[in-house]
Amino acid sequence: MSGIFGTMNIANSGLQAMQSAVNTTSNNISNAQTEGYSRKRVNLVTNTPQHLAGIGEISTGVRIDGVTRIRDVFTDRQVRTENARLNSFEAQNDVYDQLEIIFNEPSDTGISDAMQEMWNAWQELSKTPESVTARTIVLEQSTTMADRFNHTASQLDSLKAETLFQVNQSTFEINAKLEQLSAVDTQIQSAVNREMVPNDLLDQRDLLLDQLSSYLTFSTEDFADGGIQITIDSQPMLEQSPAPRFSVVQSVEDVTDSETGVITMKRIGIAQSGDSNNIQFIEVPQAEAGDLSAWRPGTVVASKAALPEALTDFTVVKAGEGKVSGLQSMLSELDQYTEKIDALASGMAALINTVHSNGGTGTDFFTSRKGDEIITAASIQVNSTLKGAPELIAAGKLQAGTGPDGDGSRALAIASLRDVSLKASDFNPDTMRFETATGDTSDARYRATVAGLGVDAAYSRTMAENETSLLNQLHQRRESVMGVSIDEEISALVKFQNGYQANARVMTTLTNMLDTLINMVR
Repeated sequence: MSGIFGTMNIANSGLQAMQSAVNTTSNNISNAQTEGYSRKRVNLVTNTPQHLAGIGEISTGVRIDGVTRIRDVFTDRQVRTENARLNSFEAQNDVYDQLEIIFNEPSDTGISDAMQEMWNAWQELSKTPESVTARTIVLEQSTTMADRFNHTASQLDSLKAETLFQVNQSTFEINAKLEQLSAVDTQIQSAVNREMVPNDLLDQRDLLLDQLSSYLTFSTEDFADGGIQITIDSQPMLEQSPAPRFSVVQSVEDVTDSETGVITMKRIGIAQSGDSNNIQFIEVPQAEAGDLSAWRPGTVVASKAALPEALTDFTVVKAGEGKVSGLQSMLSELDQYTEKIDALASGMAALINTVHSNGGTGTDFFTSRKGDEIITAASIQVNSTLKGAPELIAAGKLQAGTGPDGDGSRALAIASLRDVSLKASDFNPDTMRFETATGDTSDARYRATVAGLGVDAAYSRTMAENETSLLNQLHQRRESVMGVSIDEEISALVKFQNGYQANARVMTTLTNMLDTLINMVR
């Protein structure tokens, strides 16, 4: 179309284009602080020109070719990868911080101080074996040490229970994110099928993917219909309906019922006593024996069915990196620290009991709170018989004719155990020494445990700091692409305002020209 009306159409297209650009700019500014929002840009292209014989092309103005969402997919993937690593180390850091508080070394309220005070009490008793006061102090210091072992074991159990709870909470969050992603993905596909560009839904999906990356690692694949596939440990998450959901399992080395031979699936609940890992399991029976051999630590199970129901369709997957794997690794760490203080408590008790029970009374100095069970950090206690009768503490040889009255050699032998290996064996009752005694002493073993904790915690903190720095750089890079700069948007707003005014001026000019033309006809 040529002439005044054709030019009016051109100016009108310019007005519409500038209005759309202003709308988009306004939306950018209003969402500058919205989490996950990507900067948008209006794509303007020249309208298809008209071809007139003898004249050539006649321009027809501008048209809006859509609104582009500014995003860097490669940087997004890097951010999610490093976010998973950071959350893994941060989860470890949180547990390590609690572990350092539990052990609280060096301090005068820790196990190390209690051990030293106990050894010193035995040393003093060896000097005055006839003293009731010295014997009472031995009982008091030994009880203090046992209590600190008990308290440390209790705190470790509580920390493990809390860690298990966090693993389950994280699993619930993963399932919630997957449900939201499935719903948003369906909406995106529907919009694309209607030839719409659902930029806001795409932002929402990317934000959900960012949040999901805090918990585990995954990969994504884009499809032509606008949908995506999320793959976790080679397992697709969104291609089925309903989408697979996760439950966490601890290490289950033998999941076959010893009587029926039926394999059962077990899910972690809030930790309670009963299992070797202090985990209360909810059993899901009737799984086929050929479907499962064993589960390992750090795995999650994707299942179509609610896990308390009979299991008919499941896949075992690894969480990779992220908060879940960080917490799972710390469950193993907590087991190791529990084993270390158990070994220390039982080793010390065994040495002291060996020397003490050969002192004529045949009485163990330390016993278990749980009766005949092996002594652990949680169960160690001073023999209640001795607490009521300190005179029964074996301080000397006490066999007839083996020493003078007031002999404190046995108390001295026990005090000397601070320098004896926990693996000592072949006790000689005559010399009150162990014939085989190579390896770490109790003090050295405990110091090594605390030092190892410090090294592990420091490494985790360093890695978290490094990941934080790297992730901040990636966020800055991504923000420079997708983020909204108020200064840039205001500059663009002025540009589009001027464009709108210019097109409006064209319309005014054309209106005046049209009036002139009409007046000429009158």
